[in-house]
Amino acid sequence: MVGRLRIFLYRDDAIVSQFLEQLEGGLFDEENIRRQAANGGSVGGGVTVGPVDVKGSRNRSTGEETEFNLRQTGPSRFSRFHELATASDDVQPLDAIDEAIWDQLETGEVIDARVMIDIPDILKSLDFASRASELIPFFEAFGSMRGEDDKPLVDPEEMRTVKRQLPVVEQAAALAEDAPLSLVASLASDPKFKFGVRLKRDNIQVDSIQDLDGEARLVASIQSKVLRGKPTQVGQLLPNVPAQNRAQRRRSGDGGGSTTNITLRYPAAVVAPIAIFR
Repeated sequence: MVGRLRIFLYRDDAIVSQFLEQLEGGLFDEENIRRQAANGGSVGGGVTVGPVDVKGSRNRSTGEETEFNLRQTGPSRFSRFHELATASDDVQPLDAIDEAIWDQLETGEVIDARVMIDIPDILKSLDFASRASELIPFFEAFGSMRGEDDKPLVDPEEMRTVKRQLPVVEQAAALAEDAPLSLVASLASDPKFKFGVRLKRDNIQVDSIQDLDGEARLVASIQSKVLRGKPTQVGQLLPNVPAQNRAQRRRSGDGGGSTTNITLRYPAAVVAPIAIFR
């Protein structure tokens, strides 16, 4: 089991619960804990953890008994799932891999891999734009200040341009936020192995998607694998934002399709993310 304490960036509690119920043969959502502190120095009681009962000894001395319920949370359920799945070899670690091992992976397998997540600049810009209106008063305050050359610190004309274009950019950001976040994660030990991930916005555990950027651990279920010689489009960075038409792409120098398409080539797989953490 790789690490017991995690900082979650993403966690799908619904999938964790489904898998955990299968591993434990049912739903164990609460633990009843009873502790007795005896005057004679002995401690007795019982702890119920899932289907397992652990009982201690008692003596005849008097003392105080405390009983309370410990309810499971999303992080604690994931820890139980990961520990049980690892012990039963239901999780395939992929930190060291080659094409031969890759080809043996099957749909439905749960993988655990150290990956690099690279958030595209366009998503970072939209993420910033969604909060840009909050910064306008700050920049306007700077606009009234002058530097050593007696020129405004912020060009008034640029500020007017930003304010004029901001509603359109914010609308694009809002449209993007209504759809799942599609990204590509590369295996940290060998970046040619890639995973297409689709994150449900409600399951993202960080305030900004930019916090997902960088190295992290990915636990996911393989949905499909990309075949040799058959590149596969697996999503779009901006699925709800209207794409440029052919004339607009020609003027911008992009003669091909939409630049927001996400295409994977072998060796790659589309996965259902269960958790991303550091």
